[in-house]
Amino acid sequence: MRKIMDLTVAVIAKECRPGRVKTRLSPPLTPEQASGLAQLSLTRTLDTVRLLPVRNRLLVMDGNPAPADAEDFTVVEQASGGLDERLAAICDAVAGPLLIIGMDTPQFSIADVAR
Repeated sequence: MRKIMDLTVAVIAKECRPGRVKTRLSPPLTPEQASGLAQLSLTRTLDTVRLLPVRNRLLVMDGNPAPADAEDFTVVEQASGGLDERLAAICDAVAGPLLIIGMDTPQFSIADVAR
């Protein structure tokens, strides 16, 4: 049995709707393709976080998560304001050690935090 780390991992994300995410990729991608890329990136990031033996997993969303994305996460609505204010709100809401990961980190692996 793996030891549970006293750590909260928060993934900050935006609902993956066409025209709402990855807008700088359109063109050359269509809004639907850009949205699909965002969803794939988010899914891979969340799948990796699910593998971590941590105390708490938060999905801090702007919008509504897909049901599969919310699985094994406590879903929290993002605060309003700039990125700095939204990140500060996550820090203020969590007691103890915290790791914040953006939804655009499909390259993130458990080896990155193993130590």
